[in-house]
Amino acid sequence: MYRERKLEKILLKSLDRREITVILGARQTGKTTLLKKIYSDTNKQKCFIDLDIFENQSIFKSYSEVMRYLKFEGYEKNREFTLFIDEFHKVKDIGKILKNIYDNNPEIKIFATGSSSIEIISRMKESLAGRKRIYNLYPLSFKELLLFRDESLHKKFIHSDTYTIPTSAEKKLYEMIKEYCVFGGYPEVALERKRDEKKNIIRDIFDLFVEKDLINFLKTKNPQAAHNILKYVAINSGQIINHTDISNTCSVDINTLKKYLNILEKTFIIKNIPPFFTNKKKEIVKAPKIYFYDPGIRNYFLKNFAFFEDRSDTSFLLENYFFSQFIKKAAWDEDIKYWRDKNGREVDFITQKNNRIKAYEIKNKNVIKKRDISNLLFFRKTYPETELFLLNFNAVELSSEKINLLKYYEI
Repeated sequence: MYRERKLEKILLKSLDRREITVILGARQTGKTTLLKKIYSDTNKQKCFIDLDIFENQSIFKSYSEVMRYLKFEGYEKNREFTLFIDEFHKVKDIGKILKNIYDNNPEIKIFATGSSSIEIISRMKESLAGRKRIYNLYPLSFKELLLFRDESLHKKFIHSDTYTIPTSAEKKLYEMIKEYCVFGGYPEVALERKRDEKKNIIRDIFDLFVEKDLINFLKTKNPQAAHNILKYVAINSGQIINHTDISNTCSVDINTLKKYLNILEKTFIIKNIPPFFTNKKKEIVKAPKIYFYDPGIRNYFLKNFAFFEDRSDTSFLLENYFFSQFIKKAAWDEDIKYWRDKNGREVDFITQKNNRIKAYEIKNKNVIKKRDISNLLFFRKTYPETELFLLNFNAVELSSEKINLLKYYEI
């Protein structure tokens, strides 16, 4: 049964815009399912081409060949027509053909999905400059996962401003968050209820990623080096990354390391977040942190799918959970950073939009003490207009400090 993704409404609005709508994302995030849903909801004359089917790739040998095929599928000049292309990255230099379609046939609207590749994006930027808009489809956010798994609870949850979530439902939400922290939000993984089968699905997805995508993208005969880097990053997720340490530990030179990390980011595996600063003398200005787009990916490379309660890295699991929620917001347009000064004070996440700054601290405690929020308070002393947020299992009363209290599921 189909479940709506947050990105769907945004994409539907683009149906009447001439731009080429490109949907990028990692393997198994639901790009094809989403494209087929938009296709089924479109009343205009249309055509769906799956380029994962090898014989269909010959359709894109040339612009004239594509137009011949579209006419066979019902396209007529000056009549609105929507072309859906799945897995467009399978055809080399397809950007030039899409450019010709766009320039010569204003009545054709194009939707295309693909896995991110540096080469593809680079070629698209050149050939489709000013003609495209790119959207990223990530694995499920927690709210999307809730819709996939428990529609009735999801309905109550999204109306929680007017509905008090009972203790039993809240307990269920927390159990699902703990599961999310371990297995993440890839749709097929999220829908599966059996833990052993979840592990198998994640392994299938990322064994294939390492075997095919990683080797192709990196153009290396030593994928083990990239695998070692990912394991290092997984162990140190949420901590300040030192390139020299990674280089020495993984026996990879600095330039190769930076190339690998760049490609792993472009393929939606990891994400660098820089430090927030305005004072170079007092604040950290260079060293990034690295998080995984999805918690399940991190645990795959750690080879650790133990229950949340049995883990020694719960604080990092929760940080990665919150990071993944921030990054998966469909209309996310705020920079996300962390903050640390040279005296060691640190705040987990800082977001900024225009001149509005928000600071977030994540805790996993039954009792919150003054020292647990001291870094937040110090940050606001430095940046007085900042809104402060404390995220914890329990919304402990801290109103005297003017800190917004959020439970884990409220982000």
